[in-house]
Amino acid sequence: MIREGITIVTPPAFYPVTLEGAKDHLNVTHGTDDAYIAELIRAAAEWCEARQGLAYVETVYRQTLDELCGMIRLLRWPIVSVDSIKYDDADGIEQTLAASKYRLGAHRAPAIIEAAWNESWPATRAQTGAVRVTFTAGFASADRAPRKVRQAMLLLIEAWYGERRGYVTGTIVTELPGPSGIEALLSPDAVNWV
Repeated sequence: MIREGITIVTPPAFYPVTLEGAKDHLNVTHGTDDAYIAELIRAAAEWCEARQGLAYVETVYRQTLDELCGMIRLLRWPIVSVDSIKYDDADGIEQTLAASKYRLGAHRAPAIIEAAWNESWPATRAQTGAVRVTFTAGFASADRAPRKVRQAMLLLIEAWYGERRGYVTGTIVTELPGPSGIEALLSPDAVNWV
């Protein structure tokens, strides 16, 4: 079984929803909860990005895999660059794969990395997380995120903020039926990135 995971190495400098925009949506006029609302914005962006496999704003990620084989499907898009591919060789020594040894196919989602023509993947140590791909994905400007993405984030922030304040009971907003539901806003048909 090949396992993979993704973590943020360098978070984005900003998000599609600003603190002021979130506070306006929540009808919050005081600054007492600013730090908490800022964390909700970050969490909502990460949740929505994970649902879509997208990065709304340039972010550096590290994706870990157990081995190099076949095609590597990157878990975020659009790809700005592949910064490095590091792997533990059969002796357990960390190596960096030369950029000439692989090819990036980033023109569509999901982006893939494959061995370059007439190249093959090197052998890796048989261990969890033997391969680490560091890459940058996302748009240079937050205003590239569609309004539907911003609305989905605002609905999540509202639900989480309301739960903290005791305003929300029952199921979370993601389960709401109809076009106002977060899942509907984030569906592939709802968001056009090109």
